[in-house]
Amino acid sequence: MANRKNIYDAVIVGAGPAGLAAAFYLRKKGLKVHVIEKGRVFYKRNKSNPYDVASGIGGSGLFSDGKFSFFPSASNFWLLESSDKIRLAYENYSDLLRSIDLEIPIFNSRWTENKPDNDRKAGVTREKSFESLHIPLEKRLDLIFELVTSIGKNNISTMSEVVNIEPIDSIINVTYKSSNDENLKLSCYSLIYAGGRLSPVQFRKIVPKARMKFIRFEIGIRFEVNSDDFELYSHQQTDVKIIKNISNEDGIELRTFCCCRDGQVLQSVIFDLESYNGYSETPSTNKSNIGLNLRISLAKKSKYYSSLKKLLGENQRLQPFELNGTDFVENKLNKIYISEPVDNLIRDFIKELFPNSWPKSKIYGPTIEGIGLYPELDKNLKYSDLPMWVAGDAVGNFRGLTPSFLSGFYTAQCVLEHIEKQSNRIIEYLRIKQSKTDPLNIIFTAQSKKFFYCRDVVCEYVFNRSLLPVNPFRIFDYFLSDRVPRDIIRRCNNQLIQISDELWVFGPISDGVLFEIALAKKLGLPIRFFSIGTTINDINSLDIEDITFEPEVHARNIKKEKLLNFISDNIVVEEPQQLSFPFK
Repeated sequence: MANRKNIYDAVIVGAGPAGLAAAFYLRKKGLKVHVIEKGRVFYKRNKSNPYDVASGIGGSGLFSDGKFSFFPSASNFWLLESSDKIRLAYENYSDLLRSIDLEIPIFNSRWTENKPDNDRKAGVTREKSFESLHIPLEKRLDLIFELVTSIGKNNISTMSEVVNIEPIDSIINVTYKSSNDENLKLSCYSLIYAGGRLSPVQFRKIVPKARMKFIRFEIGIRFEVNSDDFELYSHQQTDVKIIKNISNEDGIELRTFCCCRDGQVLQSVIFDLESYNGYSETPSTNKSNIGLNLRISLAKKSKYYSSLKKLLGENQRLQPFELNGTDFVENKLNKIYISEPVDNLIRDFIKELFPNSWPKSKIYGPTIEGIGLYPELDKNLKYSDLPMWVAGDAVGNFRGLTPSFLSGFYTAQCVLEHIEKQSNRIIEYLRIKQSKTDPLNIIFTAQSKKFFYCRDVVCEYVFNRSLLPVNPFRIFDYFLSDRVPRDIIRRCNNQLIQISDELWVFGPISDGVLFEIALAKKLGLPIRFFSIGTTINDINSLDIEDITFEPEVHARNIKKEKLLNFISDNIVVEEPQQLSFPFK
């Protein structure tokens, strides 16, 4: 049995946008988390390496694409069970992007009332409109750095591949092959699988008796042409989405995907599957490209289903191909590239969308966006009756950067809820008397050692305002009775200031308190000043002209005016609100 001290609250498989978002959220909530990523750290990834294109910290989308699309894009995400979790996921997503100075559309509750329109006429081509942003690589790297820093690099294993996920009772045991080719094991109370768009082929190998269901095949080519000739180059939509319905009955449609102006086409390899991706960061190429895919969403009804199932099955792999547009569209080489009916549909789609440029184009294939079988999930993205969730493109019902981030935040909320329920069950079972756990704002109470004896009344004053006092003379008494050098105590006090929300200064300012004020200013903390005494009635808020300094400060011949000017920027002058003490 696993030692419970070594059990993680959550293990997250994959460090793409979904996995990073989930880990980021759970770490912020204080949970013990570990992320296992197949690829390399983001600063070592190379777009010329097909393995780096497909995997690594940041995933495929943050590394190569960089397009963030919003409602009604990823329509199935907005249909998840909990509208509250969707809203909170979007708020976290907005806050995250705001940290790198990006603003996105404000959340609208009507988004979760969206009902998909599946009644479309066969043969009709339409455009799907939604807002998209292309975020430059530099900003995306800032975003990845923010996420990884918050998660903690020691909580992420790179160049590591999960080889087995085995639930036993209430614990999930995870075995993974490390970068040193060792088999290592972790145990956790919950797991989020966020391995990316092709990872379901691995899921059914590493989860015993994995329950899978058909959601969609999506396969096709990337069409590349000189930017000057690209018919969609001036289209007002960043990520142009054109859909042609072939058959409602068979669930077949042709779709554009990932429009990359002034970019290039990159080859990617993961789980022995080779495909092509669009890349948007190379304007010097003067080339633009877009994916053209056939989507099949009804299993076994389509005449295309069996051929794609065979091509993407266990022992078959599509061979990559590159050729000029004329050879592909006119089939001059008399070859089958994907399957004959799929090739023919894509040829017609190319001629319809690019009537002038296709003879000058280059074709890359295959693109694989839908792998067929996906984990069987409920409407909260939960797998089976286990404490296991799936997020990001591995879900199969949606794809792209925005739904990946959002589903990461969504499933993280589910994990947090699960952990809290488990904890509450134990508390109820053992009949443990409960107390409040909601956090209080932390106030560092700075005071001169000459007023050491006033420490309790200072704490009482702060507690009476439903705030948490951190008083150095209450924590360490009088310099720990000089059992250790005083500089160690001062250093510890400085660290306590760094975790505080505000600094409150009581009584005359000494040398030590003046440094604590300087540190608080550097950290941007609000600072308040009060008188000091032995009773609550002796403590009052001070205006700046009432602040005094001890003789040791004046001994350096610095005028009071200069000292007050130094500390005045961060002063909060209003009286803190007196509240009823919540624990009486």
